[in-house]
Amino acid sequence: MSMAHQLPPRDPPSDPELRELAAARAVYRYDHETVPGVAMVRGLPRAELPPLRWTALAVRAVLRAFLNDHLASWVITRGRLGPLGAAAAVLRSLLRRAGELSVMLLRAAWTGVVGLFRPRPAGPISAAVLDMAALDAPAGVADSFEDYERLFQIVEVPALAARRDDDRVFARLRVAGANPMAITRPPEGWQAQFPVTDALLRAQPAFADDTLARAAGERRLYMVDYALLADTEPGANGARQKYVHAPKALFAVPSDPRHGRLLPVAIQCTQGPDPESLFTPRGGARWEMAKTVLNTADTNRHGFVDHLAHTHLLLEAFVLATPRQLPRRHPVSALLRPHLETTAFINHVATSLLLGPGGSVDRLFSGTLAGSVGVAVAATRARFDARMLPNNLVARGVDAPVLDYPYRDDAQVLWRSIREWVEGFLTLQYRSDAEVAADPQLRAWAAELVSADGGRLQGFGDDPSGAISTVATLVDTVTMVVFTASVQHAAVNFPQRTIMAYAPLLPMGGFGPAPRASAPCTVADRLALLPPLETARKQVRELGVLGGVYYKRLGEYPPGHFTDPQALRALRVFQASLQDLEVRIEARSRADEAAGEAPYRTLLPSEIPMSTSI
Repeated sequence: MSMAHQLPPRDPPSDPELRELAAARAVYRYDHETVPGVAMVRGLPRAELPPLRWTALAVRAVLRAFLNDHLASWVITRGRLGPLGAAAAVLRSLLRRAGELSVMLLRAAWTGVVGLFRPRPAGPISAAVLDMAALDAPAGVADSFEDYERLFQIVEVPALAARRDDDRVFARLRVAGANPMAITRPPEGWQAQFPVTDALLRAQPAFADDTLARAAGERRLYMVDYALLADTEPGANGARQKYVHAPKALFAVPSDPRHGRLLPVAIQCTQGPDPESLFTPRGGARWEMAKTVLNTADTNRHGFVDHLAHTHLLLEAFVLATPRQLPRRHPVSALLRPHLETTAFINHVATSLLLGPGGSVDRLFSGTLAGSVGVAVAATRARFDARMLPNNLVARGVDAPVLDYPYRDDAQVLWRSIREWVEGFLTLQYRSDAEVAADPQLRAWAAELVSADGGRLQGFGDDPSGAISTVATLVDTVTMVVFTASVQHAAVNFPQRTIMAYAPLLPMGGFGPAPRASAPCTVADRLALLPPLETARKQVRELGVLGGVYYKRLGEYPPGHFTDPQALRALRVFQASLQDLEVRIEARSRADEAAGEAPYRTLLPSEIPMSTSI
C-alpha cells in the first residue's frame, strides 16, 4: 500500500508524526486580522512557495500581459497624439518606469535571499510589477467602443465582444458566463419589490401568449438579485467618483423552443420599485445601459462572493488545518494535499497586493476597499454544507432540466465523478462509520476547522459540534474541498481572461449613475458608464494573468502518490470519466456554435487545474 495510508487512521500518531505535526504548527499559524474574522495563514511558510514549473507559467502570463499592454498603449496614444507624440510619451514612460521597476526587482532579490534562511513575510510582487511595467497613456472616457478593442493586441479579444449588445448573450452569461452562481428562481412575493407584469412579458414576441404565473409554474422563470451590494459604499478612481448599484433582473425560458433558450424580461436598477429604474428589451439605449449596470453588479458579486469568499478564503482553512492535524500518511491528508498546492501562496499575493490600499480591488471595483472586503467577509459565513453543489442547486431552484444551464450540467457530472473517486479511495481505509468516529486525528482536524481560534467554518460536519462521524459525511466533506479547489475555482477564475477582460461586456466598476427612463440617452452616456481606458487596460492586464495560468490538470496526481492497486483502479475510473465529459462538452460546443449560442467550455476537464493555484 502507499505511504499515504499504510497506518490505520484510528491508531495514535507515531513519534515521527508527532514531530511532523509540531513542526507544521510552528509555521502554519492563524491570522484572523488581515481579512477581518477570516482564517488566513500568518506570513508565508517556505513549503508554500510555488515550484519552478508554476513560476515559469506565471512569468509567461505576466510577459504576455506586459507586451500586450505596451502595444495597446502605443496604438491608443498614436491615435490621439500622432506617431511623434506617441513615441515621446512611450519613451518618457519607459524611462520613469525603468527606475521604479529596478528598485522593485532589487527588493525582490533581497527578499529571495532572506527567504533562503527563514519563511518570507513579504509577499511576491508579480501584480505590482505589472503596474510598474505598464506604460502611461491618455486617460479618461473612451471615444468609442472600438477603443476598448484596441486594448487587445497580443491577447485575444473575448469572442463575446462582438455580441456585447445581444440580449441572448446577456441571458447566457447567467448560466454559462464568468459567474453562473447568481441565478435563482424568484422568491415568493417578488413582484412587490419588482413590479413586472404580464403585459411587459407579452411585449416580447417570444412570450406573446405567456404569463408570469404559467412560466413560474413550469419552472421557466428565473431571477438575479444583487441586494448584497446595496449597502456597499462607492469608491473613487483618483478624482473620479464610482457608483455601486444593486439591481435585479428577471429572465424566462420561452415555452416554444424555436424562440431560443433563456431570455431577459426586465431589469430594475434599484432594489425597490421605481418606474424610472425599470427597463425592458424595448428600451433602446437605456436598456443597454441597464444591462451594463447589472453586469457591473455581477462582476462585483463574482469578485468578492463566488470567487474570493467561496473558493480562495474557504480553502485557506483547509490549508491551515490539514498540515497542523493530519500527518502526510493520513488518507485524508494524502488525498487533499495535491488539491491545496500553491493556494496559500496565491492567497498571500491577493491579500498582500490586490487587497491592499491603492491595489487592484481599490481601483477596479465599484466599492471602497473596506466595503468590498466586507462583502467578501459576510459571504464567508455561508454554511459549508449549503455550498455543496447538490444542495446549492436545489436551494436556488435551478436543478430542473427545463433551464438550459451548462455550468450546472458539467459541474454535476464532475461532482459525481470526484465523489466516486473520493469514496473509492477513503472506503479502502474506513470500512464503517465507527472507524471514522474513532479516528482521533480526524476528530482534531474537524474540531480545528470549526473552532473560533481556527477555521471558523459553519455548517461543517454531521452534528452541531462539527464532528465527522460517518463515512458519508467524510466523503461529502472531502469531495467538497476537492471540487472547490479544482472545478468551482476553474468555473469562476478562467472566464476572467476569456470573458471578463473586455470591460464593455463585464465592467468591474461602475463609473456613472444608472439610467432614468425619462432621461435622454446617447452612445456617449453609455461610454461614460464604463471604466476609463486606463482602468480598462488594468482590467485586461490583470485578468489576463489571473485567467492565464493552468497548473497541473485535474486527476493527474504526482507519480507514485498512490500505489495501492485498488486505489489506482479507482483513480483510472475517475480519469476515464473526465475524458468522457471532455468528449461530451466538445460535442455540445459544436452544436451550440451551429445554433448561434455561445459555447460553454470552461469546465473542460483538460482545462481544470488540480488546485486553486492562481
